[in-house]
Amino acid sequence: MANRPPKAEPELDELAIARLEISKLRKEINEERFAWCLVIIIAVDILYLPNIKSTAGIIGVLAFQALLLVMLGRRWGIDDVERWVNMVVGKASRK
Repeated sequence: MANRPPKAEPELDELAIARLEISKLRKEINEERFAWCLVIIIAVDILYLPNIKSTAGIIGVLAFQALLLVMLGRRWGIDDVERWVNMVVGKASRK
């Protein structure tokens, strides 16, 4: 009987479950933050990009926004942001 591992205390199991739930909630909150930032960027684009007369200005704004999205995605732990940006940039460069 001395070789049996000690039973895990129920408080530790509950603590581990609570930490997993907190981690999941943080990820969901960060994904929602990112989604709202994306919505705001799209709304700003719809309002202001038609007023920019030069193509270089539009490309500069879009490049800045892509960089901003990648930085925010990395900071908030959104895994697919770089892949999405690369996909969009790749499609735009083919046109």
